[in-house]
Amino acid sequence: MKPHELAVTTTQLRRFMMLAEELNFTRAARRLHIAQQVLSSQIKQLELEVGTSLFTRSTHHVALTPAGAELLIAAQGALEALDRGVRNALHSARHQTRELRIGFLAHASDLQIVTLRTLRARHPEVTATIRSHVFSDPSNGLLSGETNVALLPHPPKHPDLQVELIREEPRACLLPTGHPLSRHSELRPADFIGLPAIVAEGYDRDPITRAWSDVHTLADWIGERPVGAIVATAQEWLLAAADGRGFTTLPQSAVKYYAYPGIVSVPVADVPPLALCAGWVRGSEDPLVRDFVELMRA
Repeated sequence: MKPHELAVTTTQLRRFMMLAEELNFTRAARRLHIAQQVLSSQIKQLELEVGTSLFTRSTHHVALTPAGAELLIAAQGALEALDRGVRNALHSARHQTRELRIGFLAHASDLQIVTLRTLRARHPEVTATIRSHVFSDPSNGLLSGETNVALLPHPPKHPDLQVELIREEPRACLLPTGHPLSRHSELRPADFIGLPAIVAEGYDRDPITRAWSDVHTLADWIGERPVGAIVATAQEWLLAAADGRGFTTLPQSAVKYYAYPGIVSVPVADVPPLALCAGWVRGSEDPLVRDFVELMRA
């Protein structure tokens, strides 16, 4: 025979326990902030559900029956376990660690730093980490799964990447002090014709890296130039620029991060600005990533 499934609510059990403590309907109802008739009705409903009397009643006396005493022990244990479970669940939800892995290339911009501070204030339960990536990974860890959102300067085109424009930035070029072009107030694409280019490591074997390098070396406007240096990191790029081994463009906002002895910065005109985008893997976006992107746009 299938055992009887009780349709007992926690409210009924809590009110039963209060009456068992007070053994007086008037005082129990007062402590529960309900009418005495409501308490009496609910105790009767509980007794009907259990199938036996839980209290003996007289004009001046209320007492637990043996069945009531058994139910009291069970109810106390069940409700204590339930309350403990609810507390633990809330504690876990409030302190659950979520991780946002943010990728960037060469430097973390002011925009990214301010956004991260705001995100941490809004989501204190979130563990947010910033990871720098080499030039041979223009997706900044998105395609490898190392990051779940990234700041992409002129992002590479890839079917698995979803990008959203944050802003567009004019370009600059880093030049060694004393180079003839360093005396210009601004440069134009024609000034780079024939000069060696600094390209990202992997440009000769990875079409994504090649396309990304072409954008920064102005290959789309003046054609390919001889390769003067192949670099993987910002430090290698700075050394190549300081030595005059090659030239490329970068966002003007990034110039301040590359203060280096023997280098000057000159704006580059008559070329499209570099797009600064937030990116993530298509189909993997979660509310935290969206919040980060919206904060960046704001």
